[in-house]
Amino acid sequence: MAGHSKWANIQHRKGRQDERRGKIFTRLIKEITVAAKLGGSDPGCNPRLRLAMEKAYDQNMPKDNVERAIKRGSGELEGVDYLELCYEGYGINGAAVMVNCMTDNKTRTVADVRHAFTKYGGNLGTDGCVSFLFKHCGQLIFAPGTDENALMEVALDAGAEDVVSNEDGSIEVITTPHDFVEVRQRLEATGFKPEMAEVTMKPVNEVIFTGEDAVRMQKLLDALENLDDVQEVFTTAVIAGDLLLPMNHALSARILGIDPGLRITGFGVLDKVGQKLFYVASGCIRTPVGELPMRLKVIMDSLREVIETHQPQMAAVEKVFVNVNPHSTLLLGQARGAAICTAVMASLPVAEYTALQVKQAVVGNGHAKKEQVQAMVQRLLELPGPPGPDAADALACAICHAHAAMGLGQLATRGLRMRNGRMG
Repeated sequence: MAGHSKWANIQHRKGRQDERRGKIFTRLIKEITVAAKLGGSDPGCNPRLRLAMEKAYDQNMPKDNVERAIKRGSGELEGVDYLELCYEGYGINGAAVMVNCMTDNKTRTVADVRHAFTKYGGNLGTDGCVSFLFKHCGQLIFAPGTDENALMEVALDAGAEDVVSNEDGSIEVITTPHDFVEVRQRLEATGFKPEMAEVTMKPVNEVIFTGEDAVRMQKLLDALENLDDVQEVFTTAVIAGDLLLPMNHALSARILGIDPGLRITGFGVLDKVGQKLFYVASGCIRTPVGELPMRLKVIMDSLREVIETHQPQMAAVEKVFVNVNPHSTLLLGQARGAAICTAVMASLPVAEYTALQVKQAVVGNGHAKKEQVQAMVQRLLELPGPPGPDAADALACAICHAHAAMGLGQLATRGLRMRNGRMG
């Protein structure tokens, strides 16, 4: 039985994969393209391609994207010619690290990988310096509470090499790379669905990291995994379970943006992960014509439901602007007060921003029009289409908070600004 908490590390790893979901499609497309190039476009005769396709569908990649990647790899469509590279090196305290890459520019990739190793306390090694410390195999991990005897019987009968029980109750099934797909299918057909399943480089011996060494090692792994040309990173290091949750929380925050209005209140939820923002949800709360107290109640009840559904960690609310009509200004202020009260009652810290601040942060122009805000929100969050004006204002408020209050520095607008009403 393994001595450390395998399950905690698997859950942490899955969480980190979710946080980097914006890069997953790109990496999967590269893998499908190379697999099709090396082994042909028929997944029935190409186990590597079949596995890559399964991973893509598990991540909800559209079928058209998968088919285009296969055609590029098989030469039916023109595409980039990717090289497969593997770099080996040493992390903190000599922990072994293997970095699998796919790139169209070897010079750029090796420079990026070397820089990451050097910057975070590691060293890039030579070919073969650590590969003997890993075993190329299929690995399926099942949650604590799984019937070990029944799982073992099915797994071994399907051709698995070994079944390992960990002290935390999780169970590992080890296969050869060639038998991985068949074993997984047999297990799933009998009701055993793994929490994680992959062909991997499994460490022969693992080293547990704690304290400052664990933090430094995780920074090195993050730096490598965030490189555009990196597909996978393997290491003999295991980060102690008591450090996983705080580190994971430090990487991300969920922000609720609110654009208050008595008739329509917009809301938008996004995740901040490092320097990147990811869209979660948005919409509008519409109040029926009637008495003011009932309309305020609709706003509060609806926002409470949004908070319960999406579990934000903070809220950002747009401040009231002074309207020519004092009565309208008063009503808007009451709607805003209802929104703030709802957030406070849910124990969320609340930040406030003027419309000028929000537009300046998102568009770069404090006097931008609604259409400009919609267009830039769509671009920043990589949405398929522009959100509605009220939802866009709420998302813009959340983006402003991520920018100003969370210390993100400059937004990743990549030089995009609205010029003469057009994106440029």
